[in-house]
Amino acid sequence: MQGDRERRGRGRPRGRDGGPVWSHEPRDHGRTTPRTRAEVVAAALAIADAEGFEAVSMRNVARRLGVGTMTLYSYIGSKDDLLDLMFDEVMGELLVPEPLPADWRDAITQVARRTRAVWLRHPWMAYGLGDRSSFGPNSMRHVEQSLAAIEPLGVAGVEAFALLGAIDDYTLGHAMRQIGADATLDRQGMTRAEWMAMMAPYWEEMIARGGFPRLEAAAGGDWELMPEERFERGLEWMIEGIAARYER
Repeated sequence: MQGDRERRGRGRPRGRDGGPVWSHEPRDHGRTTPRTRAEVVAAALAIADAEGFEAVSMRNVARRLGVGTMTLYSYIGSKDDLLDLMFDEVMGELLVPEPLPADWRDAITQVARRTRAVWLRHPWMAYGLGDRSSFGPNSMRHVEQSLAAIEPLGVAGVEAFALLGAIDDYTLGHAMRQIGADATLDRQGMTRAEWMAMMAPYWEEMIARGGFPRLEAAAGGDWELMPEERFERGLEWMIEGIAARYER
């Protein structure tokens, strides 16, 4: 029955009144041990961070809070509403402390760095992001701040959203690749250094056979950058390209 209740929340308008979950307050049943919606969301986030996105359910959240499952529906109408609240709570972590740097390069670099750090801190976001369509208050604040970061460029409208989207795509793509690589290493019970040491003899043998002159040349230099270094270099290249187009 619990699974049926959670599934019924999918595919319907958000919230009891057909609006998003943020547009209405939880019911107050006057319980002797009241919770808050924020506590419910915090419990769900703790489960996702510790056990993964799939472990989040109304039953598991209720168990963590020490309340009955049906009690949660006094605060949140469905599992979909809970997921929307979770994602928007994480979006609040993307906000860079104000004031932003006056230089747009420094400002957007801070936004991108913080975005990457938050996604790495909550790796389950990479797997569930595409399922969420709601745009909550923290999401709006993040976009507003990002637009403020590039405002000195004089880019507006669709062009501004496209510019921010390109930076987001790079930042999130880099984070998702690192999350995937880290997950693979965890399953194999290896560190990155151990994996490199295991693979090195095979690579050396293949290169020695010939047919890979460019790989051989690359392997002779400083080609093994850490993820942070690769991210910073790529972000710098993106910003240089944006500056070349808009700074005239």
